[in-house]
Amino acid sequence: GAAAMATMELVHAIGLNGSAEQPLHVIQPESAGDNGTHDLVYASGGCVVLASLRDAHCQEFLRAHDAAITCLSVSGSGALACSGQHGDNPDAIVWDLQRRVQLFRLQEHDHGVASVGFSQDERFLYTMGVSQDSKLVVWDLQTGCIVSTQVLNKPAHCIAWGGRKKDIKGRDTTMLQLATAGSAYLKIWTLDPATGSLTSEDCVTGISRNYSCLAFSEDREYIFAGSTSGDFSALHVKNKVMHCVTAACSNAVASMLALPPDARFPNEPYRIIVGGGDGSVTLYAGDGRHFRDLAAVQLEGAVSSVQVIPRFQRTTTVIMAEQD
Repeated sequence: GAAAMATMELVHAIGLNGSAEQPLHVIQPESAGDNGTHDLVYASGGCVVLASLRDAHCQEFLRAHDAAITCLSVSGSGALACSGQHGDNPDAIVWDLQRRVQLFRLQEHDHGVASVGFSQDERFLYTMGVSQDSKLVVWDLQTGCIVSTQVLNKPAHCIAWGGRKKDIKGRDTTMLQLATAGSAYLKIWTLDPATGSLTSEDCVTGISRNYSCLAFSEDREYIFAGSTSGDFSALHVKNKVMHCVTAACSNAVASMLALPPDARFPNEPYRIIVGGGDGSVTLYAGDGRHFRDLAAVQLEGAVSSVQVIPRFQRTTTVIMAEQD
């Protein structure tokens, strides 16, 4: 008879999926439920890897994909993750990071999963298909059931949650909002979780841009939209109009991270880190109508993810660069 085939066990992974959407996330060490050992979550091949900034050999692997992971999201508390793939089984998988188990396998997309993201309250998750699929699906994470499905009439290149929608007096409602953007358009969507209705309004962008990434400000007054032209626009959420455009890099804007306000700069409540396709990483501060750069570093490859290390929020960011 044939000799038994030896099994190989993955012990250590080097490298990550730099071209995936948001392939790297920093979490509070205690949120992964292992006495603070792990503080990084990233995509490497078909694995979700839990790793440590302090110990390169400290890794754990979550495996359920049969192709490379194309997008990754981690919930705000660091308790949940979601990973998506293309290929024959273009599913999104929701993970319980504390128990290291698969919670849900979401099988609604036919051609591939382009983006996934958790709502701020961690109750809902969006999954967005690739352009051939063009489906936007919102899921209830308490049940694993679909809340709403929308076929996008224009392909979306980027998407972001925007927390609870505010009423005319600026108070939070029970509605949630998110934004999608692509070639020459940006829409803000309103989701009613109770009924599943998902309605959109177009923003007046003022200029024609191919948008590549989105981020809401912490107070949800503005949405920042990076473009393939190397600039980012600040659009006022309530009025759906653009207030300013800021040149940021010589290639496409590849990633953005909106930061909380800094008490030292009361007249510039909005701070945003912009990662460029040219390897630049720049911190901007402004009031929504004007932004100035405060600091910058230059890396070798396109910067596909920018994350703040929580315990060093004032000064330190960890940056992942996709090498050319």
